[in-house]
Amino acid sequence: MLVRRYRGATASLLNAPVFVGSWEDGDGNVVLDNVALVIVDVRDRGLDDDTFLAELGELKGFVFERYGDAGSPQAEVWLIASPISILIG
Repeated sequence: MLVRRYRGATASLLNAPVFVGSWEDGDGNVVLDNVALVIVDVRDRGLDDDTFLAELGELKGFVFERYGDAGSPQAEVWLIASPISILIG
């Protein structure tokens, strides 16, 4: 889906090994969390593109649904969009 739409994507494995994150809950307890990471390579689109922003909203909804379908509903899902510079040579 992502490769067809944006011409590139990279994902961590959904099964171990995954990234391990940690965060502090409201009671001050440290919680360990397995984290999946997806990197999407998007060309010629920016955060000033309303259609692209709508697509990011759809992607976030899709991720929430997939976690729910897998029996692991999430309180939050982060999408981070940032321009990059590719340095060659």
